[in-house]
Amino acid sequence: MLHTLEFDFIIHLTFRDLNLISKPVSFRDLVLRKNGHLAKCVDTILANESNLLIILDGFDEFKHYRSCDVDMFVTEPDEEGEVAEVLSSLIQGELLPEASVLLTSRPM
Repeated sequence: MLHTLEFDFIIHLTFRDLNLISKPVSFRDLVLRKNGHLAKCVDTILANESNLLIILDGFDEFKHYRSCDVDMFVTEPDEEGEVAEVLSSLIQGELLPEASVLLTSRPM
């Protein structure tokens, strides 16, 4: 039996862009960096995390990939942390645990 997943919203973040961030940031700020037009509805999007797909594109390009094994997690969308902490928290289900996360990579 084939199950289909339906999402109300998809957030696409590229590691190429995430590499440019050098200061602590929240997940909300990551979303709004490239999607400022979502400022009025980002609260609603994040509040309905079970209907949210987050695509993290190009992990092989992430210059901080070795920093993704963290002991400290970010658990709220407004909580700031280093980019690697925020992304690790998302991937490991500590941040937005009901959201679906798709991690892409194109290794050589």
